Amino acid sequence: MPFVTEEIWQRMPGAEGSIMTARFPEPTDFAFHPAAMKEMDLLMGIINGVRNIRGEMNIAPSKKVNILVEAPDPEEQATIHRNAHYIRSLGGSKEWR
Repeated sequence: MPFVTEEIWQRMPGAEGSIMTARFPEPTDFAFHPAAMKEMDLLMGIINGVRNIRGEMNIAPSKKVNILVEAPDPEEQATIHRNAHYIRSLGGSKEWR
């Protein structure tokens, strides 16, 4: 895979030289977005919850189920609606509300 990795590196914006001679990134090199982390925590919680319930009820991953999500907070509702396709896909749902 080193050739693929080098090819990807060469196409990255701001990349100079070979990945073999580049410095290793530091944690401070990455942007921190608290709002994005809050959204991901919400979505991961929903998807993990659905998967846990499916496992506890011995529902096969191939079987599509209906999901009901209750979120009284309008901000959380917006996040859920914006990312519903991820919940359906990763939660194994055919329909959700």
